[in-house]
Amino acid sequence: MVAIGYLDGPDVLRLTVSPEMWASEELAGRVVADVSDPQGAVLPAGAVAVEVPEGTRIKQLLSAGAWTDGEPWTPLRLDLGSPVAEPELQVEVVASAGQVAECTAVHRSAWGNQRFTDERWQTMAAGPPFREARCLLARNAHGVPVATLTAWSAGPGKPGLIEPLGVHADHRRHGYGTMICVAAGVHLRAMGSTSVLVCTPSSLHSAIATYEAAGYERLSQRLDLRRED
Repeated sequence: MVAIGYLDGPDVLRLTVSPEMWASEELAGRVVADVSDPQGAVLPAGAVAVEVPEGTRIKQLLSAGAWTDGEPWTPLRLDLGSPVAEPELQVEVVASAGQVAECTAVHRSAWGNQRFTDERWQTMAAGPPFREARCLLARNAHGVPVATLTAWSAGPGKPGLIEPLGVHADHRRHGYGTMICVAAGVHLRAMGSTSVLVCTPSSLHSAIATYEAAGYERLSQRLDLRRED
């Protein structure tokens, strides 16, 4: 296996490549042909987008063709080489049905939609990647659920990832998002992760500020590539 991607909806492909294959002309040609074919099995006709790491031959070939810069994203990283201070917040690992209901309610409020139901949480938790994950729920001083976050581990000695993060709409601007991001570092470090990674649309300035307040370092911005209709 030298490349892998997933469809983030029917018209967005998020793709990565094995480091030793970044400069491969053969691989780049095959991938570009597949994603550029509107009659193919990867992306449909019309406006579509591809995310692929900077510096890969695939991105160079796409950029030289009919693909143009799309939405900018900002990656951030928290180094876990040193211990992370415990957050000043009650944070628990979601396990019981009651906690699941509280977690999904916070998520729905944070994102303003009703799609993340208890059943969808259970589907997520039943997947193989969740065996090395922790879904966290934060409560304020009164015991009210205020924030939630899922921390994904790739195993000891490797980076971890947080996605998604949400703060209840009624409890914003109290630092709860920052504190649960710190808690994610605590949990991932305990699981052997070397760092925490997260990536957010660059337009979400408040999200970037939240991560930076938790000690995450902003990395170089990344751009999707778009092919218009």
